Amino acid sequence: MKKNIPDRKECIMLLTENKAPENVYRHSLRVCQVALFIVQKLIKKGKKINFHEVRAGALLHDICKIQGINEKKDHALLGSMLLEQKGYYSIAEIVRQHVNLENPENLLSPAALVNYADKRVRHHEIVTLKVRFEDLVIRYGKTPDLRLKMRHLFLSTKEIEDYLFKIIEIPPDEVNTLNQFSPHIEDNFPF
Repeated sequence: MKKNIPDRKECIMLLTENKAPENVYRHSLRVCQVALFIVQKLIKKGKKINFHEVRAGALLHDICKIQGINEKKDHALLGSMLLEQKGYYSIAEIVRQHVNLENPENLLSPAALVNYADKRVRHHEIVTLKVRFEDLVIRYGKTPDLRLKMRHLFLSTKEIEDYLFKIIEIPPDEVNTLNQFSPHIEDNFPF
């Protein structure tokens, strides 16, 4: 079993090959920016996290978003299958869990970090969890059952947030300051 992790350039190439539209590309760059900001803070606190897995997972988490919408299929599962076919098994696992985290016991896993970062980015803007979930309910909460599922998802994501920010010792809203930096070039990241 190959355990390759695509670098940033390979991730961008994969998004391009898969015809990710500009809005998905911009969202993915911003999710990556949030995830790597948190990873850097966690590493400074002595936590061992695979930076490269988080970066690739964040960049590729929505690689099949449009296909999923067009085919009315689970985009996370489609993305995971695509990446498995390419031999990116660890990244496929992150992508598969970016909507619903399956192992909430390990909140420092790359899957948990990408899952959380995705919930902080509305389109290509970093927002609070509350704002992001209000938007998700408007866009996808068409039935009471879906709204209830989103409420549970909000609460579980809030637990991840509380856990992470207790470790890194900054308020969650500090992540919003990343909006002032371009997510296009990692050198522009303020860490």
